[in-house]
Amino acid sequence: MKLITEVNVEKSALNLSHKNRFLLLGSCFSQNIGEKLACGGFETLINPFGTMFNPHSIAESLLYISGLRDFCEEDVIQNGDIFKLISCHGDVFGYSKKEVLDNAALRRDNARKFLDNNTIIVITLGTAWLYTYTPLGKVMANCHKIDSKLISRRMMSVSEIVKALSDAVKQLKTICKCEIIFTVSPVRHKEGYRDNLLSKSALHLAVNEAVKSLSADYFPAYEIVFDQLRDYRFYSEDLLHPNNLAIAVIWEKFAATYFDRSTQDLCRKCEKLYAMLNHRPLYADSLEYKQHQERANQLRQEIDAALGR
Repeated sequence: MKLITEVNVEKSALNLSHKNRFLLLGSCFSQNIGEKLACGGFETLINPFGTMFNPHSIAESLLYISGLRDFCEEDVIQNGDIFKLISCHGDVFGYSKKEVLDNAALRRDNARKFLDNNTIIVITLGTAWLYTYTPLGKVMANCHKIDSKLISRRMMSVSEIVKALSDAVKQLKTICKCEIIFTVSPVRHKEGYRDNLLSKSALHLAVNEAVKSLSADYFPAYEIVFDQLRDYRFYSEDLLHPNNLAIAVIWEKFAATYFDRSTQDLCRKCEKLYAMLNHRPLYADSLEYKQHQERANQLRQEIDAALGR
């Protein structure tokens, strides 16, 4: 008797390994997969400008990294004594215009330095809805706790999404030979069930076109959650975000899709080392803990040898 509908993901033509770096952009689901990659021993950079949800803001962040656009004072808004940028998450802030602009520029420079010809860019789209700060006529990457009377809302068309993503990716590929993996976030957004469904549908249609035009890859995170994990036991307490069990299932399928067996084995060793290093001993000076540290050091040496360090 079958109790679930298994989502069988085909092995990708992209055979990735620890020689690859991963830049992850987009919704909070990017954070989930990025953390799994980091624990698996990969060089990883997650959302340099903070969490983003809509394709416009994600594409804009790629343009910042590629150097086609730059941050300017007109993009700065102020909440009390905190200065933020319309095009970034609230994580990018300062206590003056100069400080927030310097913060954003440093993040941009670090992201640009991170890129090389082995970089894989994972783009996770969360919503097709755009929120515009009407006094400036600029799309917001985050609400920034601004009065809703100053914000207008509309949904991007499929063609708008395709153009924004395609233009940004093509521009980025002028500075590095990167590969792109698109996903649609399985997180239910708080726009209402009908608006959420319309939004996700637009994202799926757009990504389908973008994958073809950019020769990119698509990983079905959304389908795994909504077709295979159709039960609230796979959600966190807010009933919107996948919980740790769901993320573990998605990660297992991601690894099987993009990594060969030796890379997966090395991932597991790195995950084990990560857990060992984060273990907090009850008795730090005990013989048992010293033996634990020795095993961790031995495992680290095995990993370093496998990575050619």
